[in-house]
Parts: sequence; structure tokens; C-alpha cells
Amino acid sequence: MEIIHFNATFPGSTHDAAVWQGSSLSQLLETNYVNGVSAGEWLLGDSGYAQQPWLMTPYADADEITPEARYNLAHTETRVPIEKCFGVKKTRFRCIHKHRTLHYDPVKASKIIAALVVLHNVAIKRNEPLPDELELEDRLRPADDPPRDMNFLSVARNIRNNITRQYFAGCVLIKDLN
Repeated sequence: MEIIHFNATFPGSTHDAAVWQGSSLSQLLETNYVNGVSAGEWLLGDSGYAQQPWLMTPYADADEITPEARYNLAHTETRVPIEKCFGVKKTRFRCIHKHRTLHYDPVKASKIIAALVVLHNVAIKRNEPLPDELELEDRLRPADDPPRDMNFLSVARNIRNNITRQYFAGCVLIKDLN
């Protein structure tokens, strides 16, 4: 659960998708995609992000027992460690939990966040335990920001559809009815 990239230049009230669009990683991946450098490599984003050729998101309202539903299930299961990492960081550092606020100017707050990311990575490497009494929280939320480039959206949907056909069309979804 080591954090390898983060962006602490926006206030916590900024929607994740806006932070992503303003990040250097997003710009790098877009440039690489346009230049043909990173074909076949994708990040996973939840439904709060716009589908992009380098950022795969779940299908909205996928019918059960379809390749799209199997894709969504695999997508969700793959994202579990990411969501757990967010929860671990917020559990370890209560000042960044949902109900807490850093009462500092944005520059100082971003430095605090950067320091917390470094401390989080050190704690992970040293196997430091988490406080037992605190629960991890779920960060999934619905999409509400339109995609920046509709052409990329069309290409991105085609990529996601190809992934779904290639890896999930021949699978059978077994649902536990208990």
C-alpha cells in the first residue's frame, strides 16, 4: 500500500476528478497516449472520473450476467487495495479524515500532506500497526464532472469495450445467493 504518486496542490473540497485533470501524472499520460508511448497501459478510476484512453472506469448501469458486469466486478475487486490504502492513511493520520480539516494556508497544508504521505510509506515499510479502534471508510461516489475531451471519451469507451470483450465475454459470473 505504498503511495507512489500524489497531488496535494488542491484543497480537500476539490472533486477528485478536478485534481486528477490538474495533475502532472494526468498530463504525462495524456501526452504519452497522444504520442503512442503507453498503448495498452491503464490506470483504474472509480465512477467519479471521466473515462479516458489511459484511465478505465466502470460501466454505468451494467446489466447482470453480461461481460460489462464481469468487467465492473473485476474493476471493483482490483480497486479494493487502493481504497484500503486511502482508508489506512486516513486512519493513521486523523487530521486528514473526512470530519477533520487542516486549518492552515494551502501552501502549508500541501506540505503537511506531502509529509504524511512520506510518513505513511515509512510506516508501511516498517510494518507499523494501525490504531485498532478506527474503521476504514469508503470513498466511492458517483460521477458528476463531464469529460474534458469528447474525442478521448469515445476512444476510451472503445478501449474499455475491447478489454471487456477480450477478458470478460467468455466468463461466467457466479453470484453467491446466500
